[in-house]
Amino acid sequence: MVDKSYADIAKEANFVLSILPPRDAFTFAESFATAAAKRNRSSNPLVFADCNAVNPETVKQISKLFEDRPEHIQFVDAGIIGGPPKDDYNPTFYASANNEQALAAFEKLSNVGLKISLLRGEGTFLAAALNNTASLCLLII
Repeated sequence: MVDKSYADIAKEANFVLSILPPRDAFTFAESFATAAAKRNRSSNPLVFADCNAVNPETVKQISKLFEDRPEHIQFVDAGIIGGPPKDDYNPTFYASANNEQALAAFEKLSNVGLKISLLRGEGTFLAAALNNTASLCLLII
């Protein structure tokens, strides 16, 4: 691992997967979006994927941080369902986005070992809704 600032990551990365305690998801996205403000539009497209177990309203707030920004950052709502990776087991990343290009780019992470399942339909927040439903089912059981 190499220590990099958020601004450096925004310039160099193709993907940022936010996987944090849910209480930190918005603060991280806000800090990253602010640091990425200096990102050159001619840079490679960057996909910011919120993969946290947050509710759809929080995902909407996070997605707004990346809307209509000149930095060319695309937003994906993703939820991870399953336990931690171990041996031959990988949890599934369920992903949705309003931007089909961002969703297709995120799907390519399956080429590096992530198990990706795309959710297509109305709106960006399908993954957050699915994640909340899965959490609710776990609490009921």
